[in-house]
Amino acid sequence: MKDCEAFCLLENLTKLGALKNYVTIKTADFGKIIGLSQQTSSRKLSELEKKGYIKRIISRSGTRIKISQQGMKFLENEIKSIISIEKFFSEISFAGKVVTGMGEGSYYMTRKGYIDQFKKFFNEIPYPGTFNLEVDDETIERLNYLKNNSKIKLTGFVENGRTFGDVFVQRAKINGINCYIVFPERGHYKNVVEIVSAVNLRKALKVNDGDLVRVEINSEPI
Repeated sequence: MKDCEAFCLLENLTKLGALKNYVTIKTADFGKIIGLSQQTSSRKLSELEKKGYIKRIISRSGTRIKISQQGMKFLENEIKSIISIEKFFSEISFAGKVVTGMGEGSYYMTRKGYIDQFKKFFNEIPYPGTFNLEVDDETIERLNYLKNNSKIKLTGFVENGRTFGDVFVQRAKINGINCYIVFPERGHYKNVVEIVSAVNLRKALKVNDGDLVRVEINSEPI
């Protein structure tokens, strides 16, 4: 059994209350929770027991399970690793070359459905348009991690019969100016990062196409 699988199983047992107390659960029911058959669920629990991660008491009414001290230590170490990874990806800065977009950012960032949510999250209204930076593949990979783990989402909506998708947002700063990296669910670019702010960033930063700009990721909570 791989560590990632053991972590997933223990996470589900934790949600059932097995971290502090013995919980009674039938292997068929646990299988439904983790998306496996009763037989496979039983086998996975046996593997966790062999690793010393859980304690089991089997009876006719079901299996009583509690996560062991060894299991709790394993969870603690895995969580520390996850936090370290998140810290690595969130505490980053990157440089990008200013480029002109396709003009769609201006249209999207003037939709009331987005503006209202943006104001609710950040207490300000974005300037109508996006500030676009061309970046390398490595930067895109790291930013994709932030997108996939973003805690801020502008929920999609329908306006005049047209559907607008979700937009994920990451706080950032450029030369001390608050800004926000936006990740549309339906992205338009491959190696271009779209950024919005309450101000016109081109004018505020006095930059033109081809100029290099450094962005500092801001992982502060809302």
